[in-house]
Amino acid sequence: MLSLGRALAPALPALLALLDVSADDAQWQELDPQQKRRRTLEAVKLLLVEESRRQPVVLVFEDLHWVDSETQAVSGHPCREPPGPSCSAPRQLRPEYQHAWGGKTYYAQLRLDPLSPEECARPPRSPGGT
Repeated sequence: MLSLGRALAPALPALLALLDVSADDAQWQELDPQQKRRRTLEAVKLLLVEESRRQPVVLVFEDLHWVDSETQAVSGHPCREPPGPSCSAPRQLRPEYQHAWGGKTYYAQLRLDPLSPEECARPPRSPGGT
């Protein structure tokens, strides 16, 4: 993680805790759960922004309608940091799932309808398109 730059150094205790790796950081240990949660979300955001400055990043969230609150918090704001890093976060979810992205300029919804029985029975095409 530090190979991405020294900017991630302050986020390292939170990222290690997220990966269930013990970090000898007394300041991190003294934080209350709410502070740890906030710092963890900030650390994930910083990690994504730093990586997206080096190369395009695609995060895929499947079945978002079943996620826990922590995953929902992370999936809600990756890649929004100006100046617009090269990052995309497609999310697959059911229509009844409630989210707050609908009015955002960086959000676009693509509806995928279920395949018909005929489409499901059709053999897959070869990679060459024939």
